[in-house]
Amino acid sequence: MDVGLAGDTTATLTALLPLLETVEDRSHLDAAVQRFADWQEGQRRLADPRHDHRLLGRLRSAFDNRDGDVRPEALAAAVDAAAADDAVFTSDTGMATVWLSRFVTMRGGRRLLGSYNLGSMANAMPQALGAQLLHPQRQVVAFCGDGGLSMLLGDLMTIRTHRLPVKLVVFDNRRLGMVKLEQEQSGLPEFGTELDNPDFAAVATALGLTGIRVTGPDELADGVRQAFETPGPVLLDVLTNPQEIAVPAEPTVGQGWGFAIAKVKETLRSHGE
Repeated sequence: MDVGLAGDTTATLTALLPLLETVEDRSHLDAAVQRFADWQEGQRRLADPRHDHRLLGRLRSAFDNRDGDVRPEALAAAVDAAAADDAVFTSDTGMATVWLSRFVTMRGGRRLLGSYNLGSMANAMPQALGAQLLHPQRQVVAFCGDGGLSMLLGDLMTIRTHRLPVKLVVFDNRRLGMVKLEQEQSGLPEFGTELDNPDFAAVATALGLTGIRVTGPDELADGVRQAFETPGPVLLDVLTNPQEIAVPAEPTVGQGWGFAIAKVKETLRSHGE
């Protein structure tokens, strides 16, 4: 910092602007915008429900989605399309936040709540409850990880008691997904991250909420539509691909090498069992 300015923001910027030289060269900005547009297009291809039926998708599925689970990218994109323009989104710390950040557009009056740098776990549902109590007429959508939701299943009773019309979208990959990915990029085989989940939709139904379970890509569109068209609280339990990885915008050689080593170790361990 060369000069620290303290004062009213509007007055300070008004005084500062005439002293600045206008930069006419847009090359850096245009290049950055184009890189982002190219990246977005690649993400849209991953989110296309038809992705796994195309050549590249079939090749990927042979390695990372042999059970034909829903791609989490497709789930996030479907929720983005279905949600209201003034919806309040919440997200658990972990992979649910990754998919929200890549596929949900903060258009119109949408708002977003999360833990993020604090790294709290299981925050999406309680934050959704608070937002819904504050704005009872507004649509509130929680991006829940299965691990986070499991920690606070009792709050489903709170939702029922107060008749809170929140939409809980569960990325049910039977894993602590972010921990799994962190282990693998460090060269460590997955350990201690698998979850023995119940049928969350059945649990919600037993507690008096509407529970919807999606077990495959062909059910995704109808499941999301039903969840957002159904009045009152809804828990949408979607079985997502546990092997899906979120490639960083600028992956390093070290991350790639670590991931490769981890996958080899996991394969050898699997064969050994």
